[in-house]
Amino acid sequence: MITDERKRDIISSSISNAICIDDEFCAPYDTEGRNLDAPKSMRDSFRNQHQCNLEIYRYTNFGDIKTLLPVLFKNRDLLILDWELNPSEQIKYQDTLKIIEAGVDSKTLRYIVIYTQNTDTENICKVILRAFSKYRQDFSDIEKNILENLDEFCAENELDFDGDKVWSLLKHGVSGTSLNPTKIKDIKNNIAQKLDENMHKTVKGKLCRLINRLVLDEGFQDINQTMSWLDTCITVNEALYSDNPHETAPLTPNSIQIDNTILVILHKGSRTDGDGVQDAVMPKDVFDKIVESVLNITNIRTFLFSIILRNIMNDEISQWGKNLGGISEQALLFHAKSYNEADEFIQYFTNCTTGLLKSSLLSTTSKEYIHELFKEAPMAKAPSQRDLCNLNCFLTFTDKNQFEDTHSIQTGDIFALATPYDPSNGIDEYVICITQSCDCKEPKKINHNYAFLHGHKADLKQALTSTEKEWYSFISSELAIKWSRRFFTIHLESQKKFHKWHPIRVVLNNGKNNELTFLGNQKIEYTQRLINYAFSYAQRMGVDLPHYPEND
Repeated sequence: MITDERKRDIISSSISNAICIDDEFCAPYDTEGRNLDAPKSMRDSFRNQHQCNLEIYRYTNFGDIKTLLPVLFKNRDLLILDWELNPSEQIKYQDTLKIIEAGVDSKTLRYIVIYTQNTDTENICKVILRAFSKYRQDFSDIEKNILENLDEFCAENELDFDGDKVWSLLKHGVSGTSLNPTKIKDIKNNIAQKLDENMHKTVKGKLCRLINRLVLDEGFQDINQTMSWLDTCITVNEALYSDNPHETAPLTPNSIQIDNTILVILHKGSRTDGDGVQDAVMPKDVFDKIVESVLNITNIRTFLFSIILRNIMNDEISQWGKNLGGISEQALLFHAKSYNEADEFIQYFTNCTTGLLKSSLLSTTSKEYIHELFKEAPMAKAPSQRDLCNLNCFLTFTDKNQFEDTHSIQTGDIFALATPYDPSNGIDEYVICITQSCDCKEPKKINHNYAFLHGHKADLKQALTSTEKEWYSFISSELAIKWSRRFFTIHLESQKKFHKWHPIRVVLNNGKNNELTFLGNQKIEYTQRLINYAFSYAQRMGVDLPHYPEND
């Protein structure tokens, strides 16, 4: 099992170039009227103790820095940023949010650290979570709608109080959910207990159904996300949003993830703090505190693996550039002419580089660290169905979002049927292309008659139990498809090339009109297993011999 000391070494190796932006810190050669000791102490610590380059930029206004941000962030691993860059404004952190978004969008920054004198780090986390959230509804409008529904509910059920009391109970009850998602179950139980104290069990059931309906009506995915968003809205008065929504997730009470960037919040320490200021971090200790903060995030093993992989690629790719593993450029270009479609062309070069990456992983000295990282990993409990399904999807499926807008049908393409074969069963139905890739490339050879298998939405638990014995595809963290073994063909000539967001109109083998909505592509090695399954069954040989009926 990997030691904490080894984990610290890996994290430290991922921070080699940093920049600090602060309105009070002196930049080099700027020594008048500003803080000189703190940035000097921090810079000396980074460079001398941790072999990390640190540059200081003194912030004045966003107009001056906006055009410089791409240059300032280029090849940086870490951004250290003051929280209140607008000290004279009512909202003191509006420019900070803009710089955070620019840092996340740069794709190079692995870490952003808010280094601030503000001691309320949890509130800062909530501000950032709300600012970068995908949910941008106006809180006052939502609250008004909820109160109207709750007032009506209380009147209909002849309760002794109005909607304000129920809403107050719910608002205070969700406190802490945004930064502690593992405690949501306990928080729900506490809310349920308080509702039991104020209403009959039957009435509480009606209220829960009303709340679930309101959650969906307001565009939220589920009740957990609603509770987390509500927690940020109650605490944060000002609603500032990033230019674009991002994927966000809390990691610890003072750290969150925005897309692929980890953001940590540290409280500034100074010589006058003394021992009485809790969690104050002196400038010379910032690097070590960043490492310790990252060490405590969830999914630390996979994060450390990404660092090791990135280090390997940085070292090896420079060698690939010489001759791409000894491959003749003439041969490479000659075979590239076989691919006309952009997706096929990129897949060809992906196959080339995947082989080189595999070779690099097998030959690198870091492979021992990778083994050490995952062997004998403590497993408190089995992963959830959602997590295991998501891993299957990651390994086997490519979502349509990753393809060009114009797509040609390929082996493994999965489509949803607009109308099921049997609408009465109420089950979503799908088809997957099992035509060999050479025929997809030259469909004239098969008279444009593509082979497909038919499938339906599967029970997730059954799919995860039998996936190696039966025939399933996992296309999201919540959806698996079970395939039949009887293939059929669809004639697709003018529709073989289509826009991925537009459905394809077809006539199925039952003679009825239908539409295929493209979902994505199952990787070829997993689709080949389906192909073997379907065509081997079609080649079976029947015999007529004396036998007992199967139902006897």
